[in-house]
Amino acid sequence: TDARAFQRGFDPSDPALRSCSRQPSTMLAPMEVPEIRYARSGDVNIAYQCFGAGPHVVSIPPLISNVEIMWESEVFRRFLELRASRTRVLHFDKRGIGMSDRVTAAPSLRDRIADILAVMQAEGIERASVLGVSEGALMAQHFAATCPERVERLVLVNAVPGLAALGELSAYSEKPLP
Repeated sequence: TDARAFQRGFDPSDPALRSCSRQPSTMLAPMEVPEIRYARSGDVNIAYQCFGAGPHVVSIPPLISNVEIMWESEVFRRFLELRASRTRVLHFDKRGIGMSDRVTAAPSLRDRIADILAVMQAEGIERASVLGVSEGALMAQHFAATCPERVERLVLVNAVPGLAALGELSAYSEKPLP
């Protein structure tokens, strides 16, 4: 019956889909899009938003992000609203990306760590859980290693060790890496 429901299309009143759909009483109420704020990091303005209630989570985005446009996607919006129902989320656009100031040269990891510290300081956050996604996981790992006193927990999603570590990985493998 589930296959027939998919062939017919999605109809919330379809009994075949009732078991996997949320009841209205458990759905999250839509939230207002948070204000975009800017933190100064050196000579660059870093765009960020802070929203939700609960323990602080600093979210370091993947290669591409835009704190303003994220809210226009239904999938991202629901994800952000779910996170905000359980935590105080601080997410930002990296320098040169999204709503943050453009840069003329690729930023160093030191610059990017300063950006994380700038948005945390702008919100008065001394210590937080840090969530790094994809390329943002490299920044999160470096931040945790260089500023351990600022990190409550480190969560890495779709993380890679980075090109500099490839030469060292063979020590942890039974077979040589290609």
